[in-house]
Parts: sequence; C-alpha cells; structure tokens
Amino acid sequence: MRKVVSSVLVVFMCLFMFTGCHDDRTLEQKISKSEIDRFVNEQKQTQDYIQNCDDMSLEIKGNEIYLTFRVKYSLNNEQMQEFKRLAEMSAVRSTIEPTKDRFEKFYKTRPDKISVKYYTKGGQLICNIEG
Repeated sequence: MRKVVSSVLVVFMCLFMFTGCHDDRTLEQKISKSEIDRFVNEQKQTQDYIQNCDDMSLEIKGNEIYLTFRVKYSLNNEQMQEFKRLAEMSAVRSTIEPTKDRFEKFYKTRPDKISVKYYTKGGQLICNIEG
C-alpha cells in the first residue's frame, strides 16, 4: 500500500514537465490532453502501478488537479482504514502544499486544489485527500 501512496510523488514531479512557463493560462489550458494521456500511460508501466493498481486517471479542470487510483485488490473495512491512515499521514498529504508552491514559483500558476482519490477494486472509495 505504501508503494501506491508513494507513487503520487512521481505524478506531481512529472506534472512539472508538462506545464508551460510564465503565462496567465490555467493549468488545464497549459497541459494538453495528449500530454496527460502520455503521462498516465507512462505511469501505468511503472512497477508500483503494475503491482498495486488496476487503473488511474489524471484530470485537470481549470487550476484543479484530480488524481484517481483504483487498487488491484479488494480491501475489508479494517484494511481500508489502515490504507486511509497511511495515505493521510504519508507523502501524499505532505506534498500537496509544496507542489502548489512549486507550480506558483516556476509556472506562475498555483493549483487551487489537488485531489487524490483511492478506490478499491470494487469501486468503493478508500480515501480522498485534498489540499
């Protein structure tokens, strides 16, 4: 589970590669759909993704970033609570504000919100971490 959570760091770092520099467009305008699709496809080839996830998506609406992961396995309530606890205490939570700061510093565009959602194999929401 920690591998799934830590893979979000890679997502944030790669987003910086796809944004333009110093203009007034929103992140949605700066990052093309083909760039997002290419990034998602690259992430789906990583070992962490292959071992732990069935699906992921990345959506940018205006200046809001939405990441969704569906884990490869079913979880009981106790496992879901542990996953949620780890995700909320982990790098996912601690990287949201620094990621916003980086966007603002380097691209003059600060995300209004970053949302990271994890779902079970059956589609049940495990947690939604926003900042």
